[in-house]
Amino acid sequence: MIDPPEGCEEVRAIIAEIVTIIASSIHFECLRPYVDQMVSICRALCMDPCGSVIIEGCAAIREFAKTGGDQLLHFSENMGRALFTSFVHKHAKVRQAGLKSLYDVAFCGSYKFSYAIFEKMAGQRDPHIVPIKEFYEPVNAVNYFAMFVADRSPQVREHFYKTLGDLLLRLPDR
Repeated sequence: MIDPPEGCEEVRAIIAEIVTIIASSIHFECLRPYVDQMVSICRALCMDPCGSVIIEGCAAIREFAKTGGDQLLHFSENMGRALFTSFVHKHAKVRQAGLKSLYDVAFCGSYKFSYAIFEKMAGQRDPHIVPIKEFYEPVNAVNYFAMFVADRSPQVREHFYKTLGDLLLRLPDR
């Protein structure tokens, strides 16, 4: 998001806190008719330019993924891709918040959708499939795993290795 609808960062941070409270305290059956809107709001919060809003948006996605569980399997890839903005942020706390949320988002879908998130994180693309768009606009794939391995913050690197190890141990189909 280049130009957020609300100009004040403090107001956006308060909105993000409200969304986190809603996602954590309301039973999922009450949110079922609004799942698409809730995912869109959480994704927008995670793609905000302000670091504190991104941290709170990651907390909202994490709580919503815990609350929804397997019922969010069709939204898990979109929620996981929304976290990519936090992975490239300049502050280490924002990158750690994104990794914490990635752990819970990986468990809210089936293994097929979790695999798609990790495939995008690795920058993997089938060499035999070339989208038509790439003939006109070059597309760069970013390897987020390599960025975390070479991260300048030792806390982020440690958290990345712990998250990856936990995912490899606890994900149902590794």
